Amino acid sequence: VGSEMCIRDSTNAQISHNQYDGVRGEGSALLTAQNTRIVENGLDGVVVRDSAELKLGENVIENNKRCGLRVFAGKVSGTPNAMRGNGADLCGFAPATLRTPLVAQTDKTQITVPTDFQNLQEALDAVAPGGTVLLQNGTYETGLTIWKPVTLRGPATLKALPNRQLVLSVTAEAQSVIIEEITISQSRGDGLLLYGQTTLRNAQILDHADDGVEIAGAAAVQFVKGSISGNGDDGLFLSEKAQLILTDSTVSGNGGDGIEARDSTAVKLQNSQISHNKLRGLDVRIAAQLELSNSRIVGNKSDGLVLRDSAQAQLDAAQILSNGANGFVATDKAQATLTNSAISGNGSNGMEASGAATVEIRRSALENNGAAETCARADTLCTGLVMIGTAQVRLGDSAVRANADWGIMAWLRRCGAPFDFFTGQVTFEGTNTIADNNKSSNHKGNPGTHPFANLPDGQVCLP
Repeated sequence: VGSEMCIRDSTNAQISHNQYDGVRGEGSALLTAQNTRIVENGLDGVVVRDSAELKLGENVIENNKRCGLRVFAGKVSGTPNAMRGNGADLCGFAPATLRTPLVAQTDKTQITVPTDFQNLQEALDAVAPGGTVLLQNGTYETGLTIWKPVTLRGPATLKALPNRQLVLSVTAEAQSVIIEEITISQSRGDGLLLYGQTTLRNAQILDHADDGVEIAGAAAVQFVKGSISGNGDDGLFLSEKAQLILTDSTVSGNGGDGIEARDSTAVKLQNSQISHNKLRGLDVRIAAQLELSNSRIVGNKSDGLVLRDSAQAQLDAAQILSNGANGFVATDKAQATLTNSAISGNGSNGMEASGAATVEIRRSALENNGAAETCARADTLCTGLVMIGTAQVRLGDSAVRANADWGIMAWLRRCGAPFDFFTGQVTFEGTNTIADNNKSSNHKGNPGTHPFANLPDGQVCLP
C-alpha cells in the first residue's frame, strides 16, 4: 500500500512503505488485522491511541523504522504476531502476548551473548524472568524490546539497526529492568523509549538524531553514574506520569533542552550536572515537579531553568551558572523554592519571576548576572532579580550583588522598562545584602518604597 490507510478488516494483505505509520487506530476506531504483512513503514507499523480498539492476529510486523506495535492508549487484543527487524517490536502499553518470541523462554538465569546466542533479542526472549544477559565487550547493531524483569549487562555498545529510529524499548509491563555498563548510540530517532520500571547504571546515551531518552506512561526510571550527550533534540524527554531520579550523572551537549518534563511528571536530580545544551538546561511545564539538590545547571545556550504553567520546583544547593540567557525563569502559575543556592554569571537576568509565579529565595546568591555584551546597552535590562506581572517573591537572608543593571527591579517605566507591567509583591525577610549592582552605570537612585533607598545608585527599583 503506497499511502496510509485506516483498516477495519484485512486478510492476506500487505501494508508497507508508508511515509509515517502503517496502521493508525485513533479516536473510537475499531480495527482488525489478520494474516497481514505490515512492513517497512517510515515510523511505526501499528499505532493505537485514544479509545481505539485493535485486534491483531497472525500478522507479520517487520522492518518498521521505529516501533512494530506502539500503544499509547486504547485496547489491543488478539493472538501472537511475528515481529523482527523493527526499531523495537513493542512500545508503550503494547502487551507481550501479541509478539511471538524469537525463541522459547528457558529456565536459564544467565545467558551470554554471543556465546549462547548470537542475537541479543533471542537472548532476552530466552532468559528466565529476573535473569541476566551478559554482553561480551563489543558493538551490537540491534533493536530491543524488554517486557519482563531482566538485567542487561556490558561492557558493550548497542547501535541502532540501519535507518532505524529506536534502539531499545522497555514496555509498561516491565518491572525491575536493569541496564548496566551499556553505551546506546546512533539511532535516527530516539535512543530509548521507557514505559516500565528501569534502572540504568554507568550507561552512556549518545548521538541519537532525536531525544536521547523518552520516558512516558507511569514509568519509574533511575539513572545513576551515567551520561546523556550529543543527541539531536532533548537529552531526556518526560511526559504523562513518568518519574525520573538522576544521580551522579551528566546531561550535556544535546541539540534541544537537557531535560524537558511536562504533564504530571516528577524529576529528581542529585549530584548531577545539566550543561552546554543548545536550548535550555531544563524546561519544566504543565504540572510537572522538579526536585534538585547539589546539582549544577551550567553553560546552556538559552535559559538555565524554565518553570512554567503550574509546575513546581524545589532547589537546594543548586548552582545555575553561565547560561546564555536567564539563569532561572518562573512564569505563569509556577511555584519555586530556592535555598542555599547560587545564580551567577548568566547572560541576561539571574532570576525572572513573571506571570502569577510564586518564588521564595532563601540563603542564596544572585550575582554577576548580565554577562552578555548586550547588557552594556542602555536599552537592555540585565538584573539580578526581575519581577513582571503579578509575581510574588519572598527574599530572605540572601545576597544580590554585582549584576549588570539593577540588583532587584520591577517591570516599570521608572526602572527603565518600556511600559508598566507589575502589580505583584516582593517581601524582604532576615538580612539581605544588595550591593555593587549597576555595573552598567545606566541607572540613578533607588526608586520605590523599600528599605534600600539609601544604597548607591542602581541597586533596587520597585513600586
